[in-house]
Amino acid sequence: MMAGKSMDPWSQRITEEEMARLKEEFGIEEYSVEMLEGLDPPALFRRGLIAGHRGFRTVLKRIRSGRAFYVMSGLMPSGRMHFGHKLVIDQIRFYSRFTNMIHIGVADVEAYATRGVSFSEAFKLATEEYLLNYVALGLPWEKFRIYFQSRHGTVQRLAFVLGRRTNLSTATSIYGFGGSTNLTHVLSPLVQASDILHPQLVHGPIPGVVPVGLDQDPHMRFTRDLAQAFRLFSVQEEGERIAIYQKGEGNHIDQLLHSLEGRYTVESAIFLSDREEEAKGKVMKAYTGGRATAEEQRKLGGEPERCPVYDLFRLHLIEDDHHLTEIEKECRGGKRLCGPCKKEAAELLTSFLKELREKREAAGESEEFKEALRDLKELGEHPPTEEWAPQV
Repeated sequence: MMAGKSMDPWSQRITEEEMARLKEEFGIEEYSVEMLEGLDPPALFRRGLIAGHRGFRTVLKRIRSGRAFYVMSGLMPSGRMHFGHKLVIDQIRFYSRFTNMIHIGVADVEAYATRGVSFSEAFKLATEEYLLNYVALGLPWEKFRIYFQSRHGTVQRLAFVLGRRTNLSTATSIYGFGGSTNLTHVLSPLVQASDILHPQLVHGPIPGVVPVGLDQDPHMRFTRDLAQAFRLFSVQEEGERIAIYQKGEGNHIDQLLHSLEGRYTVESAIFLSDREEEAKGKVMKAYTGGRATAEEQRKLGGEPERCPVYDLFRLHLIEDDHHLTEIEKECRGGKRLCGPCKKEAAELLTSFLKELREKREAAGESEEFKEALRDLKELGEHPPTEEWAPQV
């Protein structure tokens, strides 16, 4: 198995300057919005916020031909959801237009191994914080399946089997494990790989897309190597021909928010469960890409590429590309000052959070959500695999 330079997907943060080097070093393919021409992609795709991909064209062919593919995503139940998490949901919502095979794994094993989160705490966070927001953000219940790593026998058994074709030195070279790394942590990448591959035990040998951040690429490389080693699920159509290929393909969401962490503190992160006034206060206190004084701003113009308020517009709050272009132009030209700009962002943000809170509350009272909680408590997944296996 090939192994490149190690990268820690649990704590490493990727700056924009490092992206090009990492893409070249680890063989990540370039992504362009032209790939989705005619599919009405949302702003996340149109604005070049996808850093790259591995084999996405296989899934794209399926989308354009109306054939089956699955989406695999996961949630780490170790804290509150924030707007960085929303980027993944936005992407899954786009794919849900074209498939009803969406798998969401609750990474409670990984949370326990790497962050010391108890399984009971992980269950509470997953159901009360994450799943409510998933529904409120527009993911359709009928299209996705939720399960817990710790309670899914197929995932656990497949992880054990996958471990037969790798070794400690390979895992260490990919993830940078050391002598003090606990063994549960060492085993967690095998569970991740099993998460990614096990939907093919449900749906058959079809491709899947796994939306992750660039810092999670080690899991993608590790999974692809394991799939190649086992020669599982390896049929691909190439025009009139059938070819052997390796699976575990996935898009990589641009980790732009990681590059902002020097400007965002934990205290100023905007969470999806923030009250409207709390979120508004964070925006109004935010460091911006503007000049020191209004006079300098009018004379020199601002720097939107350095501004987290502009990033809120670009990533989350403004769907209209023309409006976003006008904001950027006004900022660079000195016409737009930071105070009014923050106020506009705060108004849009509070409106979004108010609507999201109302949807979250409605979802929590729905019979569908209550049924899902009963399944999760009793079976560890919703819906049970035997009852949810869409025809390929």
